[in-house]
Amino acid sequence: MSKHAIPGAHAYPSSPSVQRAIRSCAKAGIAIGAVEIRPDGTIRIVTQGSITTDPANDFDRLDALGVL
Repeated sequence: MSKHAIPGAHAYPSSPSVQRAIRSCAKAGIAIGAVEIRPDGTIRIVTQGSITTDPANDFDRLDALGVL
């Protein structure tokens, strides 16, 4: 922590850092499904194939079918 950092303050990543991460994935041929940016400075790239659209439980499945 730098001497000017405020304890508990957020340290979001800079826009160039996020852009660099996205470009690196694109250059590696990774299909990006989502980008998560966290207050602690973490940049998480979620691949396109790892995102599911299936209902999480029976209630959501029945709701999607219009049964409820």
